[in-house]
Amino acid sequence: MTMIAKRHDAIGSPGCSETLPCEAESASQARLLVSAALNTWQLSHLIDDGQLIVSELVANAGAP
Repeated sequence: MTMIAKRHDAIGSPGCSETLPCEAESASQARLLVSAALNTWQLSHLIDDGQLIVSELVANAGAP
């Protein structure tokens, strides 16, 4: 099973996506992706909250 994170924006902000396997290491990779995306979108003040949210999502995606 894989998880795909995508962001599309009609106003032209760059999007990003990543396919991650359902394993423990994916949480770290997802946090890095969120951090990079928020920095790119000049939203670095949201990194802590974004990383917390994506950590929970990845953990829940891997739950039985």
